[in-house]
Amino acid sequence: MFITLILGTSIVLQFAAAGLALYLIKVTGKRFAWILISSAIVLMGLRRSVTFYLMLRGEKPVPVEPAAEIIALIISVLILLGVIKIFPLFHLIKNSENELKKHRDQLIRYANDLKRSNEELQNFASIASHDLQEPLRKIMVFGDRLNRKAANLDDQSQDYIERMQKAASRMQVFIEDLLLFSRLTTKAMPFQPVNLNEIAQSVIGDLETRISETKVEVKVNDLPVVEAERFQITQLFQNILSNALKYQEKENAPRISIESVKIEDGNWQVLFKDNGIGFDEKYAERIFRPFERLHGRSAYGGTGMGLAICKKIVDRHNGTIAVTSKPNEGSTFIVTLPEKRTKV
Repeated sequence: MFITLILGTSIVLQFAAAGLALYLIKVTGKRFAWILISSAIVLMGLRRSVTFYLMLRGEKPVPVEPAAEIIALIISVLILLGVIKIFPLFHLIKNSENELKKHRDQLIRYANDLKRSNEELQNFASIASHDLQEPLRKIMVFGDRLNRKAANLDDQSQDYIERMQKAASRMQVFIEDLLLFSRLTTKAMPFQPVNLNEIAQSVIGDLETRISETKVEVKVNDLPVVEAERFQITQLFQNILSNALKYQEKENAPRISIESVKIEDGNWQVLFKDNGIGFDEKYAERIFRPFERLHGRSAYGGTGMGLAICKKIVDRHNGTIAVTSKPNEGSTFIVTLPEKRTKV
């Protein structure tokens, strides 16, 4: 028992000396010198412990060759180098765990903020669908009543009524577009296989009157079937085709074509080409922002929400939308959609 206690105390003191040397490495930065010192302390201590143990048992210590001393010293140095490398690794792991926890908490906060934002957006949609539109309906109804009595009013009063009704109509369209924009995510429907040929023909049928009035030739080439939300894709086609019909060059024979190209990674590009008035490509990103207009209201109507709605629809389908254009030469809207829905 006594021998074991002495041997254990000796070993503890040797490693304490090595620990002190490691501490000095950290404080002074003289790493290599203190590694040698620590290795020597550990090696010498172990030798003394073994020698002392053998003497207590009445045995003669085995002599150690100088080469063996050197080898043992090298081994000790390597062991201490490993210890020195492991200590920062433990610290790095601890820091990584803290960073992961910090990022996880941050993601949870972002998710909660996003959930709250969506709830506020839904509340806004409810307000826009009733509280804002109801007063507008009354303005338009009473405006119609005044208009029926316009024969008894002077020209200036009739002009005021007409302006009021036009402003109310614009505001109603604006609110409806804003409501549609807000519901693209909050009131989204499940994805399903959608035949884009059917969508194109349906939209062309809905726009038949305008197509006839503007005498536009609309050509639809073979389009693919993609996983999408039918209502939103219909809205996408309708907004882009409506734009193409609106911004036509009166001097040219208007033409619109819709075609598709299969590209890499299972994606499809749907190209909407027209020979309308076009625009400077420096505005190619700006036109997809809400409420952005490149032309005055007197020249072309609209709220500036149509292409913003298109972008939001395409974003929700994990796709992209871009445009190339030249003034007086027309525009090409390029919509890229995945053939299969990407699981997130």
